[in-house]
Amino acid sequence: KTKITAEQDLSNVVLKLNIPVGTSLVEIEGEENTQIIENELTYNLGDLSAEEFKYVIFILKVNDVTEAINVLPKVSADNIPEHYSNIFTYY
Repeated sequence: KTKITAEQDLSNVVLKLNIPVGTSLVEIEGEENTQIIENELTYNLGDLSAEEFKYVIFILKVNDVTEAINVLPKVSADNIPEHYSNIFTYY
């Protein structure tokens, strides 16, 4: 579960996640907003007003991992550069 919070008005907010090697995507809420190309998941959140937030919920299955797994999505919008987001809740 990932929480995206806007501190200012944002347009065309996009979350990108590299699905780690050794895992597979089981489920994502809001599939109609999602595109997966190779190992990269792209989720379009649309516009966010200041102080508004949205959750992106996805489930990864660990298949065969020999190293530590990092799941750190990048977030971008038309009026901010792409960056790693630091507001996440994982279950």
